Amino acid sequence: MGWCCEMLGEFEESIKWYEHAAYSDDEYFSVEAQCALGNIYMHSNFSGANEQIAISWYRKAALKGHGCAQASLGHYYKEKKDFATAIFWYMKAADYSEDELDAWYEVGKIHQSLHNREEARYCFEQGANLGSSESAFQLANYMGNDDISEKMQIYENLANYEEHRGSMIKLAQMYELGRGEDNCILERDIDEAIRWYTKAANLKDEVYAKRHIAELLRREKRDFSEAERLVRLANQIEENISL
Repeated sequence: MGWCCEMLGEFEESIKWYEHAAYSDDEYFSVEAQCALGNIYMHSNFSGANEQIAISWYRKAALKGHGCAQASLGHYYKEKKDFATAIFWYMKAADYSEDELDAWYEVGKIHQSLHNREEARYCFEQGANLGSSESAFQLANYMGNDDISEKMQIYENLANYEEHRGSMIKLAQMYELGRGEDNCILERDIDEAIRWYTKAANLKDEVYAKRHIAELLRREKRDFSEAERLVRLANQIEENISL
């Protein structure tokens, strides 16, 4: 009932049902309800929304091992720039819940922002091993000359199997320039660059790839009419976004 009321926007009624469940003897329903109360007080657009009450409910669930509540506390303290506390809760989420594999990614991003390169790479590697595509992408970004084959393989897997636009663009840039971010050597291949830019450009609302492939087609004196078409499409997308 709490969930049904929440979906209908009847937050006060939803809170009554969730609070009843939160204090029940059934631990599974209890912690689920506690996390749900945290979500309502933190994110819902109703007059009783309250950040501190939300944190109190998240903490109740988190202390009982609820991965989503632990990750939510991680997000909260990350936004507050309390990185030590954020990392503590993200690591709890990573330890106790297989569903929270992106906790490793979030900790990696914190270390990345603090320029802790080795710690960030370790976290992204752990997340990638658990199946996090964003962790795998960041891990590939850290790889240099010694790991060029593995780096390319990660990008290609993400691009081919998950339509990961960042990986498509990375592959296109590397083939266009004949090198990676760390100046790792790669044979320059404009056809491959155009192929990967085109795959990215075909994704919904992708502007950068459309503009860049148009520039590349002009620079290489390839298909000028296609270049013009891509620029028009990019302009249309940007106009629609701005409306």
